[in-house]
Amino acid sequence: MDPGLDPGIAKAAAALAAARRRLRRLPNLDDHIELDSLLDAYAIQHRVVQSWGGGTSGWKVGCTNPVARKQLGVDEPFRGQVLAQAVHESPARLAGNDFCMRVIEPEFAFRLARDLPARDAPYDSAGVAAAVGELIPVIEIVDSAYQDWLSVGAPSLIADNGCFGGLVLGRAVSDWQGLDLGSHTVRGFLNGDQVVEGTGANVMGHPLNSLAWLANDLASVGLSLAAGEIVSTGVCSGFFTAEPGDSASADFGELGEVSVAFSAD
Repeated sequence: MDPGLDPGIAKAAAALAAARRRLRRLPNLDDHIELDSLLDAYAIQHRVVQSWGGGTSGWKVGCTNPVARKQLGVDEPFRGQVLAQAVHESPARLAGNDFCMRVIEPEFAFRLARDLPARDAPYDSAGVAAAVGELIPVIEIVDSAYQDWLSVGAPSLIADNGCFGGLVLGRAVSDWQGLDLGSHTVRGFLNGDQVVEGTGANVMGHPLNSLAWLANDLASVGLSLAAGEIVSTGVCSGFFTAEPGDSASADFGELGEVSVAFSAD
């Protein structure tokens, strides 16, 4: 064990990593650590991601949508790390039983063309837009190590890497600047039936506001966004759950469709 690492953080991270690996969900983290701060939660997240290995491809921002915040009892957004081995191209076919759960979130993501380094002055939406190389419609697959992820609260969700399970990428668009993402409609489908609908305005008013929030949040702890990283900005609509054997898709209109099917075994 790292001699500088708090034993409670190490124990909590090990429990979360094991729960995901074994697909045996935890009631909470109370037996391992009392989470008093978001800094502790992010320290656990970092340790969990390190234990999984395989590297990261970027970031996800969770609870940018007021509906999602209400459902999870969370007051503000949080971040998680996008695992490189969990990024898939649409149409994706994944093993349904590789997940504790399969919550589907249609989202806008950005791939950065240049760095957004940590700095004292806050970023705004125009500042981060200048660093974006591509817009990518995506489905985030939300997964959780907790038995009741809706009730455990923000620190526990953060510790569990923001409940990141996977990211399915649609067609990347480089000439996206003329699109009004705030009013852009996104529809989610389960087994061909529409179940949710929303717009980019549900993401903190505009998906670029989510990207700016992330850049500023990382800068507050001395971290930066790097060219080539993908940032998924948060769900545009309500989320819905797929079971093994189900298929899910998101219709982004002129930006195309993103789809994922989960095998029954």
